Amino acid sequence: MFVLKSLNPSEKLIGKLKYALTAFFIIPFVPLVVFQMSELWLSLTISVAACGILGFLFIKFKLYGYMVRNSVLGYVCAVGCTILFCLRFWEDKNILLSIFSALVFFNAANMILSLFFKFCCNGRLNPKNLVSVSFGAISLAFTLFFFLPGDSYINNINDFDFAYQDFAVYMFEPALILIFVTGAIGLLLNERFLKLYLSFLAGINICVYFQYMFLNSNLPVLIGDGVDWDKFTGYSVITAVLWVFFLALPFVAQFLIEKIWVKAVKKVPLFIGLIEAVSLGILIVTASGDIFSRNDLILSGEEQYTVSKNKNIITIILDATDNKYIMNTLSSRPEAFSGYEDFTVYTNTCSVFDSTFQSLTQVYSGIESKPVIKVSDWNDQAWNSEKAGEFYKRFHNAGYKMNFFADANWDLSLLRDKIDNITSSKISKSSDSHKNLVRDFNRLTAYRVMPFALKRFFSVDGLDLNRNFQTADNFKFYNEEFREPLDTMKLSDSDKNYFIVEHIWGAHTPLDKATFVDTTEYILEIVREYLNNLKKFGVYDDSTIIIMADHGSHDLPNFPDSTPMFMIKEANKKSDRITLSTAPIYFSDLMSTYLVNAGLYDDEAKELFGPSIYDFKDGDLRERVANYRINDKNYPPSKISPLVPSFGYNVIYSYRYTGDTSDLLGVIKTIGPESITHMEEDAS
Repeated sequence: MFVLKSLNPSEKLIGKLKYALTAFFIIPFVPLVVFQMSELWLSLTISVAACGILGFLFIKFKLYGYMVRNSVLGYVCAVGCTILFCLRFWEDKNILLSIFSALVFFNAANMILSLFFKFCCNGRLNPKNLVSVSFGAISLAFTLFFFLPGDSYINNINDFDFAYQDFAVYMFEPALILIFVTGAIGLLLNERFLKLYLSFLAGINICVYFQYMFLNSNLPVLIGDGVDWDKFTGYSVITAVLWVFFLALPFVAQFLIEKIWVKAVKKVPLFIGLIEAVSLGILIVTASGDIFSRNDLILSGEEQYTVSKNKNIITIILDATDNKYIMNTLSSRPEAFSGYEDFTVYTNTCSVFDSTFQSLTQVYSGIESKPVIKVSDWNDQAWNSEKAGEFYKRFHNAGYKMNFFADANWDLSLLRDKIDNITSSKISKSSDSHKNLVRDFNRLTAYRVMPFALKRFFSVDGLDLNRNFQTADNFKFYNEEFREPLDTMKLSDSDKNYFIVEHIWGAHTPLDKATFVDTTEYILEIVREYLNNLKKFGVYDDSTIIIMADHGSHDLPNFPDSTPMFMIKEANKKSDRITLSTAPIYFSDLMSTYLVNAGLYDDEAKELFGPSIYDFKDGDLRERVANYRINDKNYPPSKISPLVPSFGYNVIYSYRYTGDTSDLLGVIKTIGPESITHMEEDAS
């Protein structure tokens, strides 16, 4: 076919154009180098040297000839790819840079396609190649666009606000594109390069399979923290060697044992695809029934910025804000605490648990038993307990509306009679929502299948797939999105008192600012704006306000004694300076503390709920237990619960200590845990 055959202009014409073609290929690189370097003389020196070397090689090996020997189809593909490149990367602010980038891309694409049509094709279509190529192409497409996204979704279903079909159906588009492109390449190849191509497809399928099945075992658990990839340099080298080995296997077989190779290049991808298809089918069948319908109960954000004109008990939870961040900020930037003069900062705190789900469940249900049984059973124990029932009953009887805006993975069906802003809501969707969701799932898949050395370039830190959909009346959780509507705060029309819990991202990693201190100062600014609005509406003085963290830092290597921040302003308290207290408080004291501030703490409540933070003074000694989740390979892995996300933790280390955080650190470093308890399910 004419369109598939390389053009063949005369050698004389090519000889006359060799310097012009060489310049056209090389010169666009110069501005790109200049734009990227601040020192002009250095960039020009590098550009001239690089152009000289590249120009010499270009002319020496007569590469310029391939600039004009492409096929018609090759030229069309090069132009088409360049247009797509421009649509994706064109910058109106820097048109010259965009033009030179497009030229470099076109020249590179044209050269590659010219070489491809010259050496890899025989100038005609080869339909019989499609059968051989289809095994590797379909298997790879199924892995990347159906199995791995489905596996990620179903095994972490409680993290998502959308249904399985909201992305699975739209995965057909990239899958078909991959199959079409892979098949089109195979359709053009001559017999020699077809064999190499089949070996390559088989090798890629093997590499991808081994990467996500076995080589990711050392992949750090993703809990929002950035991964220090430099710690994995050695393992990156090992996995890179294994990739080369698995990729080379089909090529070795092709040249040494061709009879086995002929069957293997078809059957190995087919075998991998069948394993994945069966696995995905089992996952879908055994998954909880709501994978196709995610019209779940939610905590409505309709009243997130509404406060009572009467009494307010307001808690602002700054996720993962460690006590040390607060103390470091207080000592280095005391001005960050301007506006907090009426608060008491407790510097000797201890949460019972170290995760959002566990800790907030403990604080607002009163449960203290460790979540080492099934998560659903622990949930039932927590919310159906006498403590939980009595706590919410007392507040409701006292005329309080209980509004919670907490991202805690609670089973809201257990809380219908306790929390008042629970509602059922459907997510609103658009074509862009689905398109962006496919993009994010592809990014997650790329992170899973890439060799360790390349994973850092496909980082999924902070990747939130739920952001692609708008959930009606959902509350604001991330720091800046919580801050933006603060000026919409209003007083309620009802005569109800309000018990409000605001849970935001806080100092959780990835940080919003460069350092922990910068981030702490930033979130204190946000909370100060909230307090100023309370003052504007005249309800600040009469409000009890708690600013706390759900747990301390997740960065246990640097903060092994992680403990949460806690500060409180009681109603009608006035002070001209912030107060510090070393009283040893424990998060098991918080239910009683709420009841005290609401005037609902009597002898019966004291017997049921125990002491409040006011029962402890500076200098008191008190025994407490800090429970940290750990991945301990000496114990079997925990099962994955359908209710909460799994981060790979399998045990709880319990540290018993008396004193402050320095005593806790001493126990951690010298004595070790009092007990290590295996979790039946990862209750993260």
